[in-house]
Amino acid sequence: MQSREDPQQEFEIVYLGPALNEGRIDVIVLADALRGFGTLTERTSDRLFRDGDKFHVELASNPRTGSIIIPVGFVSHAVDTAENVLSSKGAVALTVLVTLLGLSPVKDAINFLKLFKRLSGRAATDVEPIKDLLIDPKINVEIRIVLETYSDPEVRASIRRILRPLREPGIEAFETRRNGNTVERVDKSDLFAADEAELEEIVGQEEKTLDIQKAALVRHLAWHFSDAGYPFDAQIEDEKLWARVMEGERFGSGDRMRVVLKTTAKRDSTGRLRVERTIPEVLEVEHATKPQRDFFDEDPRT
Repeated sequence: MQSREDPQQEFEIVYLGPALNEGRIDVIVLADALRGFGTLTERTSDRLFRDGDKFHVELASNPRTGSIIIPVGFVSHAVDTAENVLSSKGAVALTVLVTLLGLSPVKDAINFLKLFKRLSGRAATDVEPIKDLLIDPKINVEIRIVLETYSDPEVRASIRRILRPLREPGIEAFETRRNGNTVERVDKSDLFAADEAELEEIVGQEEKTLDIQKAALVRHLAWHFSDAGYPFDAQIEDEKLWARVMEGERFGSGDRMRVVLKTTAKRDSTGRLRVERTIPEVLEVEHATKPQRDFFDEDPRT
């Protein structure tokens, strides 16, 4: 039997703005946002409660009009009854979960939405920028675990999906509410600030030493590289390198290149970032093995 959060506690996620005065929203945009909230719930639950309770989120009733107000509830298969979830470790797990999702009434309690705004969508690499935020003593979770979970790329991608409706004209804010009271709010300006910060981190030009995973010896195709274990594709634009290819030099897995790597990015209407990488200059090539001599072209008298 599934067990549910205390029915006296009402959780809501809300989208606000003049475009919603009639309670209407593009169903694809809303569906993507709800999927993001569901993924954020499950990913957080997986990371924090690997050996215990696992939760997922469901609509608690039909959405109400005005603005778009969506009641949600949390469900776990780990306990048998609604009474047990409030008197077992499931209650503790649920408190942790709703706190990190931005549904705790404790003032200044740390949550993922606060972190997203404070860090402009970046991963949390240092406690210093958020040292004034509090860990709710009831949840008993180390700040390190909270920051590691927030910094999970899938967690932050889910937050961006939740906020996707804010990219639509006339939708200005997202709120979490508990018992009708606003707990956390993210404005359109917060999302756009995170967009700019993400682009600043990605876009640029730098020297890199890359491992070749797969060479593409046709100019319009991308090569497959690894940068300290991180795989990606990039097209090579260096004319001198292509001249070496035309002269018969071969490249492949195990070879290394020191290059100038240029990264650009564009964001589509859904907020998804499209990253493109090119190599305008190859500075040095280190072959894994020395090229073998072509014995068929050798003079047999030598």
